[in-house]
Amino acid sequence: PGEWAYQGEVGYSNFPWNKKKKGRQYASKMKANFSHVRGIDFEPVAQQYGTLMGTEGWTGKFFKQSDELYYQDVNLQLDQKLGKKWKLNLMYSRQNYNQDIVEGHGGVIKSNIYVGEAKWNINKKLTLRGELQYLQNANDHESGNWVFALLELSVLPKLMFTVSDQYGRPYLQGTYGKKQHYYNAAITFNHKSHRLVVGYGRTRAGFNCSGGVCRWVPASCGVNASYNYIF
Repeated sequence: PGEWAYQGEVGYSNFPWNKKKKGRQYASKMKANFSHVRGIDFEPVAQQYGTLMGTEGWTGKFFKQSDELYYQDVNLQLDQKLGKKWKLNLMYSRQNYNQDIVEGHGGVIKSNIYVGEAKWNINKKLTLRGELQYLQNANDHESGNWVFALLELSVLPKLMFTVSDQYGRPYLQGTYGKKQHYYNAAITFNHKSHRLVVGYGRTRAGFNCSGGVCRWVPASCGVNASYNYIF
């Protein structure tokens, strides 16, 4: 029936080398972020209708939160320039995710997430980006640990080539399977308001979240295509 959510972020960039003209090529930025979502402590409002009990909604104090945690994320990020053409981003995140609330099973999953991203501006038209992620599930032995790697080449202003791989040991139907690669390759074409993506690869079953909207995606393998038009 409701939830309380709050989020805060603190950034720092006042490093001594950032103030120097030559040092700006190696500028550093740090951010710490905290987000927390919890349920509201409520009671159902019941009214007698003859011999049947009905519900007219819920009641509870506005600022009173329940003991049930929905989601929590604490992360630390570092943005570091490595000259005129290189940039490095590092992040560590500690997440608590209540799988019971979203999926109806699994309890609260605690995980550590490590992310490293490097970007190389080869010239005015070519940019190469690499990303490496490691997911360590502290108490969710069913999901296990996973590694994700990605390479992305942007050819401005219209093309982008992407290859990626997700490697781990899926847990299906009560048993662990063999370690598997979930590889993908895609080509993206942009022109004015049009965006076309064509790819091939394997997709692991699970929730896919984009723009605050999450949907269940079944396991698949093959060619996929998507088209977007911005009005």
